[in-house]
Amino acid sequence: MDGCLTEVQLYQAFRKETSGPELEAALLHILSCPLCHEQWKHFEVDEQVADGIRSAVLGDILAADAIPGVSTAMELPEQLSIPGFRLRGDYIEGGQAQVYRAIHEASQEEVAIKVFHNSPLNEGGYARFSRELQSLARLRHPHVIPIRSAGEIFGHAYYVMPWIEGLPLTEHIKRFDLTRKEKLELMIKVCSAVDHAHKRGVMHLDLKPSNVRVDRSGEPVVLDFGLARLASGEGQDNLGWELGIAGTPVYMAPEQVKEPDDVDTRADVFMLGLLFYEVLSGRRARRSFKPKGSDSELDIALTAPQPIREVLPKVGRELAAIIDTATSLNRESRYQNAEAFLDDLRRVCAGVAVQAMGDSPFYKITKFSRRYLAVVTGVISVLLILFTAMMVNRECQQVIDESFTRSAKWESGALNLKERQLNDARNESEIAHEKLKDAYEKLIKCYDELGQSEGASETRELLKDFKQFSSSSPVVDSADR
Repeated sequence: MDGCLTEVQLYQAFRKETSGPELEAALLHILSCPLCHEQWKHFEVDEQVADGIRSAVLGDILAADAIPGVSTAMELPEQLSIPGFRLRGDYIEGGQAQVYRAIHEASQEEVAIKVFHNSPLNEGGYARFSRELQSLARLRHPHVIPIRSAGEIFGHAYYVMPWIEGLPLTEHIKRFDLTRKEKLELMIKVCSAVDHAHKRGVMHLDLKPSNVRVDRSGEPVVLDFGLARLASGEGQDNLGWELGIAGTPVYMAPEQVKEPDDVDTRADVFMLGLLFYEVLSGRRARRSFKPKGSDSELDIALTAPQPIREVLPKVGRELAAIIDTATSLNRESRYQNAEAFLDDLRRVCAGVAVQAMGDSPFYKITKFSRRYLAVVTGVISVLLILFTAMMVNRECQQVIDESFTRSAKWESGALNLKERQLNDARNESEIAHEKLKDAYEKLIKCYDELGQSEGASETRELLKDFKQFSSSSPVVDSADR
C-alpha cells in the first residue's frame, strides 16, 4: 500500500467495512505505520465518537446527531496536534474556522488544515463543513482549491488542502502593478473557476479578494467554499440558511439579504462584478459602512456600486458596460450566468463586440473595423488605388479621344486640301489642254490656207513636231477623235 491511509479508509478498516485482501493490507499498514496506528488507538478510546465521525464524513447528518456523548465540541488546545501532520504553532483565525499551516509527514507536502470552530456533529458548524466538503468534492479545476482529506479532532471537523503561497487577489495586483491586460487574464481564470462550479451545481456565495489567492506563479485559486450551496439536482439544499444570513455585506448580492432562500448563480455573478470593479480601479465598489438611517450592516448589500467611470474615467465603455451589467441590483438585468460574464471578458481580449454593449450597428461596425484594422486599411487602400486608376484611365481616355478627334480633323483638312489641290491641278491641266487644242486647230487652219505656198514645207515640219508634243500631253488630238 502506497502512503498513509485516509481518514475514511481508517474508519472503514476500524469498522471492518472492508474485507479480504483490502482489509488485510490496511491492517498490515496500520501495524507498521506509527501515524496510522496512533489514529487507530484514538478511535479505540471512544468508539461511539468514532462512529459519529464516520457518519459525519459520509454526510449522514441524522446518524451523526443520534450518537450520544458528542453534543458539544471540546475546546481546541493551544498547541494542536493532528496525527500524520506536523503543524506550525501559528494559525489564521477566520469567522468559521482556524487555518493551520502544516506538513503532511507521509508526502512532505505543505498543506493548510481548516479546523471548524463548532462541533461537526451539531449546530451550524457541521452544516457548513459538510456543505463545503460536498461542494469541493464535485470540483476539479486548476483554479479551485482541491481537498486532500478530511477528519475530526477533539470533536471539530477539519479538512486538508494544499497550502497556497501567495497573496490575495487585490494585494497581488498592487504589489506587481499589473497591466489592464494582465488583470483581465486573471479575472478570466477566476470566472472560469466559478463557471466550472456552477456547471457542477455549486454556488460559492462568498467571493471576495481574500477568497481568491494568487500563487507564486501568478495563477489565481478560488478558496473557501464554506458558504457554498448546491444549486441544482438531487443534492440541492437550503441547509444552514436557517442559521442566519452569512457572508460579507460589502460583497453580497442584494437577494442574499432580501431573499436568502431564493438565491441562484446570479448572486455569484454580482460578486464577480464587484471583484472585477476592485481589480480594475483598486477601490471597493461599495463603501464598507452602513447607509445613513440604516440599523444593519446588511443594508450595505442593498446599495448600488458607485459607477466605475466616476472612479476610473479611462476605464473604457466596454469594461464599464460589463461591470454595470454584472452588478445590476436587478438580477434579471445581470448576466444570467458566469459563462456569459466570462464570454464578454474573452470578447474584450479578442477585440470583438461584447454583449453588454447591446446591438448598436454603429458599435459593431466600429468594433469590426478596429479588430480588422490592417485588413480594412488594405481593402480601403486597394479601393483607392483602383479608383485612382479608373480616374487616371478616364482622363487618359479623354486625352486620347480628344487627340483622335483633332487628328481626324487634321486628316480631314489635309485630305480636303489635297483634293482641292488635285482639283485645281486638274482644272489647270484641262485649261492648258483646251488652249493647246485651240492652238493646234489654228495651226491646222493656217496650214490649210497656206497650201502649197512658200514656206509650207517648214510649216508642215512644225506641225509634225507640234503633233508629237500634243500626243504626249493629256490633250486629245481632235484629228484622232
